[in-house]
Amino acid sequence: MVRRMPVEQIPHRAERFHGIDVLKAFAILSVVWIHAHDTLGPNPSIAVQITRSFSHFVVASFLFASGFLHWSATPLPARTVGRRFLRVLLPYTIASIVALTTSHWYQGSAPTWSEALYQFATGSALGFYHFVPLLIAAVLLSYFLSRSTVLTRFALVVMLIAGLLTAQGIIDVGTFWYPRHPIRWWVYYLFGWVVREHWPQMLAIDERRSRIGAVVLASLGIAFAISGSWILSTRTPRILWGALIYIGSLLWVGGLVFSVRTQRTNAALQYLSDATYPVYLYHYFFVVPVWAALGHVGSLRTTVVAYIAGWAGSLLVITVGRRSLGRWARWLIG
Repeated sequence: MVRRMPVEQIPHRAERFHGIDVLKAFAILSVVWIHAHDTLGPNPSIAVQITRSFSHFVVASFLFASGFLHWSATPLPARTVGRRFLRVLLPYTIASIVALTTSHWYQGSAPTWSEALYQFATGSALGFYHFVPLLIAAVLLSYFLSRSTVLTRFALVVMLIAGLLTAQGIIDVGTFWYPRHPIRWWVYYLFGWVVREHWPQMLAIDERRSRIGAVVLASLGIAFAISGSWILSTRTPRILWGALIYIGSLLWVGGLVFSVRTQRTNAALQYLSDATYPVYLYHYFFVVPVWAALGHVGSLRTTVVAYIAGWAGSLLVITVGRRSLGRWARWLIG
């Protein structure tokens, strides 16, 4: 077994990581924009396809940040893992209940009990909730990762290969499971975990080189993703466009590795980073009414108004929730 890093080399548990705050803020700003633009609809245009490709970056970013923050130099106690598990599960459960009980409003029909349970378990009460079960399972996985670096390295290699094969369609998990399957996404959680483990080495890299590495890799990632989205619009088999988008996401995360080392602090950025989960869960409920009121879904005017409404409504939920629920707010709304 590989020797673990001495505890004294690890940043204090309460330390903020500016790069992670930036990453989470970018991801949630992108999530609300993507959904305000209605990329969930059928027959998307090439512009929507390109916007949709950034959803791969968003999920990759969230999982990378989670793996980075969950890493531990010593075996994680079951109590710690259980607390993290509940802090993801409980807000998701409440938001899913809201989504399922109001589904007739934006989906046209209400699910049966069996359909509701299935949608809850698979993260499909709202289509983009697919990220949450992935994260919940990853939290449970962290208990075992913290006990073996060999397991972590092995899992990273396996998931890297399996993810590429899945993106290419060689491993066919089906359309429904493609955005929900762990073999497609866990590589980013594991990547974040390993980067945090080697944090002192990351800090030793010259800052100028880190910035260059971040820009080059992130730019390549965006270029790959846009190329993949354009090829997708031409109905090319998945073996090409899937690989391009997958590799683009990996390059993007590689750029994050170099940018995450920055240590500046910013109160507004920290607030946005801390609000990521409840905004993710609740913004859509405020976007849909704007579509109903304004119509012309996908137009710049409707998108901008829906984007503002998504943020305003989410922040209202957070503000009211935290003032009325106190210390329980983070457990119940995120």
